[in-house]
Amino acid sequence: MRPPQRSGTSWTAVRADGSTIVWFGETVAQKTVKACNQIVVAATVTALAEAMALASSAGLDLEKVQSVLSGGLANSEVLTQKGRRWIAQDFDGGGSAKNQRKDLRFITETAGRKGLKLPLAACLKSAFEDMIAAGDGDLDHTGIYRTILT
Repeated sequence: MRPPQRSGTSWTAVRADGSTIVWFGETVAQKTVKACNQIVVAATVTALAEAMALASSAGLDLEKVQSVLSGGLANSEVLTQKGRRWIAQDFDGGGSAKNQRKDLRFITETAGRKGLKLPLAACLKSAFEDMIAAGDGDLDHTGIYRTILT
């Protein structure tokens, strides 16, 4: 699919859901859309890791807890694609905490330049910095679970 032809305008393609291409008029828009996605991804990964940590500390079966979560508003593509990682305690491979922190730095710096305060993004950046400081930066970002448990 090609963008419409327009004189003097640059076009950027962003794959929103793996199959749909959305065209944005400014080159910087692609990075901004990715940043928006990464806020939601980092928040969802961290929220699920906290839920799994709470469930685990209560002695609950994580598979059963995930089954309940997947049946309601807590369901997400993150839970679908990454839920087994918390059950198996397998955080090797995948999108690293270092990459997540890189994206969160871009987000907080961009927001700051725009005069925005994004308290959740700042909190998430701090959490992933803690994960990296603990030596887990090369693990999948779902490994934030290990940081939460310590």
